[in-house]
Amino acid sequence: MKTIFKILTLIGILYSINSIHAQLETKHWFMKDSLYLQSQNGVLQPTLLPNGIGFSTTSSIVASDRNGNLLFTTDILNCYDRNHQLMPNGTSLLNGLNNCGQQYNLLIPPPILLPWPMDSNKYIIMQYDYYHVVDMNLNSGMGDLAIKNQRIWGTNQQWISGLSTIGVPHCNGSDAWILTHGRGNNTFFVYPVTSSGVGASPVISNAGTVHAINQWGGILLIKQDRKTLISIYTQFLNGQNQTHVDFLNFDNQTGQVNYTNGISFIIVGFSLQTASLSPDESKLYLSDPCIGGNIMQFDLSLGNGSQILNSGISLNKRPSMGVTDLFVSSNGKIYYTEPMQKNIGVIDYPNIAGIGCSLQDSIISLQNYYGPFQFPVFMPSSRSPYPHLLSADSLGPICSNDTLTLQADTTAGWGWQWQRNGVDIPGATASSLQVTQAGDYRVVLILQPSGCIGNSSTTVTVITQAAPTIPMITKSGDTLSASGGGVGTWQWYQNNTLIPGATNTTYVSTQAGTYTVRFTNTAGCSAVSTAITLTSLSPDYRLAGYQVFPNPAKEELYIQSPITGQLNYRLLDMQGRELITGSEGISAGNKMKISLQKIPQGSYYLQFEHLGVQYSTPVIKLL
Repeated sequence: MKTIFKILTLIGILYSINSIHAQLETKHWFMKDSLYLQSQNGVLQPTLLPNGIGFSTTSSIVASDRNGNLLFTTDILNCYDRNHQLMPNGTSLLNGLNNCGQQYNLLIPPPILLPWPMDSNKYIIMQYDYYHVVDMNLNSGMGDLAIKNQRIWGTNQQWISGLSTIGVPHCNGSDAWILTHGRGNNTFFVYPVTSSGVGASPVISNAGTVHAINQWGGILLIKQDRKTLISIYTQFLNGQNQTHVDFLNFDNQTGQVNYTNGISFIIVGFSLQTASLSPDESKLYLSDPCIGGNIMQFDLSLGNGSQILNSGISLNKRPSMGVTDLFVSSNGKIYYTEPMQKNIGVIDYPNIAGIGCSLQDSIISLQNYYGPFQFPVFMPSSRSPYPHLLSADSLGPICSNDTLTLQADTTAGWGWQWQRNGVDIPGATASSLQVTQAGDYRVVLILQPSGCIGNSSTTVTVITQAAPTIPMITKSGDTLSASGGGVGTWQWYQNNTLIPGATNTTYVSTQAGTYTVRFTNTAGCSAVSTAITLTSLSPDYRLAGYQVFPNPAKEELYIQSPITGQLNYRLLDMQGRELITGSEGISAGNKMKISLQKIPQGSYYLQFEHLGVQYSTPVIKLL
């Protein structure tokens, strides 16, 4: 018997690894000063704000599900449900930034939004050094703050720079890392995020350029490989701004950052506000917030830092406050905002080098609204898999001579490692596993080709029942007898086809063929005998002086014996079932009678034993 038990690779929620978003999760754009836009197929369209709802601060988070349904919004001071009502515990959120800076739109690091690992109803919102947890199960499904005003940096706040904080997926597909950088050093602080929450102890690495103590701010970006980290910050030195760009390595399994084979360059006379990669990650876009600031493009496909620096091209210069935010849309364009302009600009073809990328100011009119300092932060769109058991309750014991097949769904980019009792099974790296032993089994996802250990399924406990001993068949004439087994049931087969009603330990064969018998014990485990082949049946001349008459018979059948002695007889149907049995002493030349009155019309088989010799013959009963 082979039982198949499926393990489904479900989809666990994780966040985006860059700023490219799905369409419906970015449908609603709630921003400062009652500004609201709606995204249709990645194109922004100004729309009247429902109920006049708006934010008083620069930063905002808009959380929508994959179908575009609004879940909640926050300006990192207050948190609102999908009906734009304050959540019961959603007021007085701390963010570690000067409230005056929030109120007067000073340039501040953007917030982050992280789905809680392994829980699709909880979300982490964070800005600078405070985080809060929204639980959508609370407040009758409208959501509320389950945790708020938790300070992640603790007493180490003085170490942390104004560099933006980012979330990066752990390579296991469910957990995460929160990354930030120190001031006056080259130290990265990387905090683990698991289903238990945000870890209090960061992974600390020293790598790349030492950031000045008077640094102005900066941006962290992570490429889609989750391994290439870009650190960009500006400092004022020798009477001018200098923007430093470092390309580093991030290990999303350990949280370590290093500068092995890293790339660095410095842009003199440029002050950084925001940064973005093109959709194909071949171009880097940086914006300058100062008067006369601009957007610059750098070609990352070139070989080293000096070549990348020399590829820099200024795409525009504005007599305004400059570009303060960039957003990569699902339609492949990059939108940008200028707070002193009543419109939003666009880079139509951001993967194209030079002016061919087609930067256009004033592509989207905001009517009477000035552009926001920051675009909203949205629900990240990428998802990473983790294996999960469909139903452990449906798995029953298997017999020790049976095989259980455990099957995991295939997921692009992931491999498998099966374990028994918590130990890797050598060579068990396919999507299915054949199980014959008792134990606790699970499958672990392995990210390909890095080999990073991902999530594991819940455990399948396999219990085995002892299989019976293999029964044996002996032959005497046309009678087959089974032995072995124990307490249980029998079933005979001819040419691998079940013989209806042949459920005794003996069977009288009426046709040539190959015969087996299956024994099933009380635990439901079975064993099948070795096959025995009958090439022909015993002929009637085996009666050797005995006479069976009349044949066909109606009501009575007689056996006449040439020898004196005790004669044992039985009448069997064609399925080997015993219908009549008896024993009687008989003298030589005499006959004994077998009554057929209760036997229906049909074909039967008569077997009798006399003085240790067995005889058999077919008989026919007439009406």
